[in-house]
Amino acid sequence: MEYIRQANQGGIILQNEFLSDGVRAMEKLMLGLRTQEGVSKAEVEQYAQAYHLSYLDKFNRFLKEGFLSLRDGQYRVTSKGYFVLNGILELLVV
Repeated sequence: MEYIRQANQGGIILQNEFLSDGVRAMEKLMLGLRTQEGVSKAEVEQYAQAYHLSYLDKFNRFLKEGFLSLRDGQYRVTSKGYFVLNGILELLVV
């Protein structure tokens, strides 16, 4: 928290990292699935379409197998999926 406070007040920033749109979207997907909010179906569809990826097939597979749920337009990890989330994420980035 101290680092953020100093950066907001014009302090020295020790490191910057610039992410491409694709990397940023993947990071959002990976982090979002680790939250209770999950990730929106619209975001997944936009990302998949923009990069010509077959994420929807993968998400549908995980839904069918009970690892993910889709409620109110949000993909979320189920209790079954929670314990294998790293494996799910690994399959998504391949």
